[in-house]
Amino acid sequence: MSTNESKIIPFEFDSLRDVDSCLAEVKKLQNQLEEERRATEKKELIMTKSLQESKQMSTHLQQITQALAKERKAALEKSEKERLLWKLIERINSSFDLEHILQSTVDELGHYFKVNRCGIIIPNYKTSRDLVREFAVGEWKRSQEVYSNVSLSVLYTTVTKSLKPLIINDTITHELTAGHLNEDLRSILMVPLLQYNDELVGVVYLHQCRKQRTWSEHELSLLQAAAGPIATAVEKTKLFNKAKSWAAREKLLNKLTSRIRGTLNINVILERTVAELGQALQVSRCFINIIDSRTSREKISNEYSMTNIKPLGIGIENPLIINKITEKNADYISIIDIFKEPRLIKLNDKEIEQLYKTGARAFLAVPVTFQRKLFGWLCFHQCNVPRNWTSEEIAFIQSVASQVGVAINQAEMVEKLTEYQTKLSRELKQAAHLQSVLLSTGADVNKNLSIAVSYYPHHNVSGDFYWLCELAPHMVGILIGDVSGKGPAAALLTGYIIGEIKGLLENQETSWNPEVFLTALSNSIYEQNQYSDFYATAWYGIFDIVKGKVICSNAGHPCPYLVQKDSSAVRKIPDEPGVPIGLLSTKDFSGGFVRKEFYLNPGDRMIIFTDGLTEQRQLDGSFIPEVWLREALLKLKNYKLNEIPEALIKILNIVSKGAPADDDRLIVAVEMPENKKITLTENDHDIIKEKIKFIIDDTVNNGMPRALEASLKLGLLEALYNAFRHGLPKTPKDKNPNIQLCWWIRENIFSCSIIDSGAGFNWQKTLKNKSKIKDVDITSEGGRGIPLLLEIFNKVSWNPEGNELGLTLKW
Repeated sequence: MSTNESKIIPFEFDSLRDVDSCLAEVKKLQNQLEEERRATEKKELIMTKSLQESKQMSTHLQQITQALAKERKAALEKSEKERLLWKLIERINSSFDLEHILQSTVDELGHYFKVNRCGIIIPNYKTSRDLVREFAVGEWKRSQEVYSNVSLSVLYTTVTKSLKPLIINDTITHELTAGHLNEDLRSILMVPLLQYNDELVGVVYLHQCRKQRTWSEHELSLLQAAAGPIATAVEKTKLFNKAKSWAAREKLLNKLTSRIRGTLNINVILERTVAELGQALQVSRCFINIIDSRTSREKISNEYSMTNIKPLGIGIENPLIINKITEKNADYISIIDIFKEPRLIKLNDKEIEQLYKTGARAFLAVPVTFQRKLFGWLCFHQCNVPRNWTSEEIAFIQSVASQVGVAINQAEMVEKLTEYQTKLSRELKQAAHLQSVLLSTGADVNKNLSIAVSYYPHHNVSGDFYWLCELAPHMVGILIGDVSGKGPAAALLTGYIIGEIKGLLENQETSWNPEVFLTALSNSIYEQNQYSDFYATAWYGIFDIVKGKVICSNAGHPCPYLVQKDSSAVRKIPDEPGVPIGLLSTKDFSGGFVRKEFYLNPGDRMIIFTDGLTEQRQLDGSFIPEVWLREALLKLKNYKLNEIPEALIKILNIVSKGAPADDDRLIVAVEMPENKKITLTENDHDIIKEKIKFIIDDTVNNGMPRALEASLKLGLLEALYNAFRHGLPKTPKDKNPNIQLCWWIRENIFSCSIIDSGAGFNWQKTLKNKSKIKDVDITSEGGRGIPLLLEIFNKVSWNPEGNELGLTLKW
């Protein structure tokens, strides 16, 4: 025992004198035994704790060992991946030949992964002929013709669309392959080749045949890692080949281009082209098939052939037979070897015999086009031996064909220019007719406002224009303008302005606000015409027949003249002309166009004109003072309105002493008419019926058929009741509630305006949500008004505020 063990103390009975001393010794011995027991328990506790710590230490050591093993495995895998990548990178950097790089890469990957097949697919979106290279072992080797079609499979399509790996551990059970594969292919792994911007470069795949294989995460990781260098190699070789071919192609192309452009003689151009191309490409035969635009037949226009090759013959009809073996609108047509060309089955025996008669083994045809127009074909024959036409050769020939297309187009343009010069006079007359047709839509003077017009163009086509628009039965818009310059150029801008006018007049925001209308028109012309010096003056006014008011804006145009019926005064209207439209952007001049308002009494006249009336020269070259116009209007005060424009032209010819007109002459004369008007203040059914009967009788007396009487009555009743029900309650407190009804009858047309004193309503929103009349209960009190009016009247219109309703009925 150790030194810590208890010692046995000898007991001498003889030394005990009595029982007490014996008991004391016994007690002492008991105390010693108790101390020894406690010491023993403490030792056992220490040993137990030590044993637990030893177990914990053992567990910790096991965990450390496992972690080290895992790290070692990861390090080995990383090292394995790095070795594979370095091998691939070495192979990739050893060449710029893409096909060699791909083949060596699939060989390396196939051996490394120990698979039956490994392949890479590089899509070619231009020719649809994908580049495919494959490694295979033993019986699993396939011909290039077979494995080149692997890109047509649904598996390849799945990867290219998702840009994610496709893992198939067993083709028998996988949903994409179950029951669809003919060969004994059991496991497939496909990974997309992506650039840094996730652009697809191609796909790499592994095949395990006959025996099923479960692809591990490590294998997937390795293949994905290998995809990066492969994608880089593809892009590198593409850039290198492009740069290499570019230099050689550009040198020869520049030479051909300079020779082609050295003359406008198309025959010389084509002759030089076939000769240069034939010699540069060392082909047996080079010729151009030109398509006759009238008959669509193809003939050989120019031909080059080697000395030992028989020419086909210039001028003979030579349809491009090989065009039938390829898709329509192909970029080019090529045959490497006619004796091994499977597409010849698309031709009949006679066509195949014609191909053999040419003596050519290889064929290439590139379309000659300009702006998608096909002029013909640039064709090449290689006789006696096959020839693999490279992409660089084809790209170069396409560039030359493009230049030839430009040359042919230029030659046709020269020919057409001659024809154009002979037709110019006739076309100018046609343009004048077209301009008159364009203006005719807005030249109808049959409005409720009295209007008379005289228009004398200085040339066949004119730069002056006018437009009359009935915004509502009582609101007539008049636009008159003058484009700077004369002749066809001014007429073209006039045509553009007319097109813009139509669009602006259809929009109430512009058509009912002259200053907004001119601003929008000016901005449109400026944007289209800011790099030329053309501009236009314009005056736009809206005539309110009921109120006798004119709202207008002036864009640098001569101010109209006012001739008052009850006064001998003739005065120019001060409407503050602004900047001509299209001259500047409205952002560049302050204030914009000014809105002016004037009032006319019935019988008052306004004369609106272009500067051809006030800037006429005399025979000595001096301008006629404008005072002549004021004096002439005073003399013509008692003339009928439709006589005034022509009379003014005659007086001008007299004042100018027969001098020829310097500019277009346009005059628009307007007279404010008397109106038939009824004012209603109470919703009295009998009074309303009485007034409507009076209007209908007046209309019938002026030619309206009795068959339309009921419809007109229903429409007027509905419109008036709506005005009383919905319009008058919204009358502002400072106005007297009333409804004005004005009507006009002219040449089989009845029109009226119903104006209430209310604040109006959002008719645009209501009109958008309207129902068709067949879907409306016309006996109900709500929702029938607008559909009913639209059904009865040919035209229904509102002012922007919605408190003025215009109705037009034609028969």
